[in-house]
Amino acid sequence: MPGDFIGFAVDGLDKLQSILSGLSEEIQDKAVDEMNKYLLNVLRSSQASKNYITRKAAYGKTFFTERQRKWFFANLNEGSIDVPYKRTQAMAKAWHIEGSGRRSFIANEAEGAPFVMGDDTQSRHEKMVGWKTVSAILKEHATRAEKKLEGLIDKILRERGAR
Repeated sequence: MPGDFIGFAVDGLDKLQSILSGLSEEIQDKAVDEMNKYLLNVLRSSQASKNYITRKAAYGKTFFTERQRKWFFANLNEGSIDVPYKRTQAMAKAWHIEGSGRRSFIANEAEGAPFVMGDDTQSRHEKMVGWKTVSAILKEHATRAEKKLEGLIDKILRERGAR
């Protein structure tokens, strides 16, 4: 279900994948761990701009159904939701690395993460507010990530006397 999880795989870095494939598994694992740390920091620092967009501006109406309207006002009166929304940094804090080495991945299990930053699941409202998708963020940082990984591999190989 789209509300449960957001994760990603980095593809298209053929040059780096070919460099890594020629190295020992130990070096590959170390390089992947370091790259994960870099990408984790990139994702944690990626926030929406401070645009304020109403639901009516994004969708043409404030509520889609009477049931949705009743739910909203009941929860507002109960105090379980706040208006205006206060930034909690929950999305940034929820990014984490699962596993290690080549078998690791970066994920975000924050409630609604796919609707905020998902490539195919981002809501129109979140896009208008200024949230970027995971793919857009990774594309923006791809050149820097490649250079960082190349430097890291060179460093590892120098430390081992291979270069």
